[in-house]
Amino acid sequence: MGTYVVSDIHGLYDKFKKACEALDLVNGTDHLYILGDVIDRGKEGIRILEEIMENPHVTLIMGNHEHMMVEYLSYAEEHYGYFKDIRACNRIKAVERWNRNGNVPTLHAFYQLSDERQKQLYLYLRELPLAITNLTVKEQRYYLVHACPLPNRQEEVLYLSNCEEVEAVHLVWERYEETTDFFEDRCVIHGHTPTLYLQKGKPYRIWANRKDLMQAGIIDIDCGCALGSESGRLALFCLDDRSVRYI
Repeated sequence: MGTYVVSDIHGLYDKFKKACEALDLVNGTDHLYILGDVIDRGKEGIRILEEIMENPHVTLIMGNHEHMMVEYLSYAEEHYGYFKDIRACNRIKAVERWNRNGNVPTLHAFYQLSDERQKQLYLYLRELPLAITNLTVKEQRYYLVHACPLPNRQEEVLYLSNCEEVEAVHLVWERYEETTDFFEDRCVIHGHTPTLYLQKGKPYRIWANRKDLMQAGIIDIDCGCALGSESGRLALFCLDDRSVRYI
């Protein structure tokens, strides 16, 4: 049985499928954690979301793009009573920000769904964890988050329901200085910041804050698969032995 993480798939279904095919997610001998941002930019984010929803061996952690989608749909439901298309409302912060971040293919696919399926997807997104702060694999402890951990919240699974808004924004949006070291007893695994911004050279590869990967306290696995560069790749990272397979 293996425990794996990927991040920032951004609607690229072929990458998602290849990662799944490399694992045993049918019989449950492997488990896959996705560190957010499966939607937007690429065309098939909703398709990926629907498959994740139906697979008990895949856990999605909320990224800033899922967070923006929740904000958008929450506003539409609160003010219109249903998930009205409000892309033209650029003076509304929740709408304007998502409009700038590649939401067109996501919303197009979302509005092709039945009303019942839209509601199911919305409720699923609202209940996603923001961070899994204390996951133990092979006696190693991990803090899984999309963007940046909260050092004062490290012994529980974090959700929108048990976080302040500022904490949620930090977990899905914040970036940190390369010299930061968060914990002595666990390794932070995250995406959000393409690793090319943290190191020189192509193709993209995972980044760690220490040369010895087994001793690293922070590992960034967003290898830019959706940035439109030939160098971008999806990193499938194994928590059991800290090995990586690029897709």
